Amino acid sequence: PRTYTIMAYLAAITAETGVPLFVRTTGNLPPLSFPVVGSLNGVHLFASNLKTSLLSCTNGGVKVVWKCFYQSITLILVMTDDSPVETHLLHLLDTMFNALVLLIGLQELECVQNVERLKKDLKCCYPLIDNLLQGTQLMYPLTQSVDVVAVEDVSTLSVGTHTYTGTH
Repeated sequence: PRTYTIMAYLAAITAETGVPLFVRTTGNLPPLSFPVVGSLNGVHLFASNLKTSLLSCTNGGVKVVWKCFYQSITLILVMTDDSPVETHLLHLLDTMFNALVLLIGLQELECVQNVERLKKDLKCCYPLIDNLLQGTQLMYPLTQSVDVVAVEDVSTLSVGTHTYTGTH
């Protein structure tokens, strides 16, 4: 499969209040500023207020993909325009949200009660999110098969899987 040089940002934002939960970066990029994150969320919010579904946008060599999960968390992925197709990027956002669910739990993500506590809890997800953000070999959209994620630090995944399965 074709290998891409990934240069991307991923922002997680509370859908209701627009508070950034985290911003992750891969590649040699400067940090994404708060006003830019707010503007990207504002564009998505504006479209949803007009009962329009804004999934992606390409402009000036940059591709932006938005996806809101359970009307609670919005993930925004910003990549260079030579990045994989939109179907792949939407699947990547699904996979990243599922990683958050695995490590944090769906209930905590659906009903955000304390944003500062959620920000702190989400820090354990950074290694897995970073690995997914850098991973360029996810083939699910093309093969309709299960993707496998290989990570160097298995403790990140084992905590979530043990919690999910109820084993220690």
